[in-house]
Amino acid sequence: MLRRSLRRIPVLLAFQLLLAGREHWSSLDPRDRQRVTELLRKSKGDPRRLTPRERGEVRELAGRLELVRLARAVAPIAWKGRRGGR
Repeated sequence: MLRRSLRRIPVLLAFQLLLAGREHWSSLDPRDRQRVTELLRKSKGDPRRLTPRERGEVRELAGRLELVRLARAVAPIAWKGRRGGR
């Protein structure tokens, strides 16, 4: 199922999305990036595996990523891919 979806995404659009995400990830301090990585590995995608303190830490670090700004940067790219570049 995932493979079928991935085939539909033009390579150039996927590359643009990755670059936008990388730019935001790089905006974090290296220690923050390391901590986010540790917490995500520990949680294995399930926030219940983290302590309440660690969940708060993830929220704080996500705030530093400026996810709203990332969404605004990615939305036109994603929209262009959805519309077939028209």
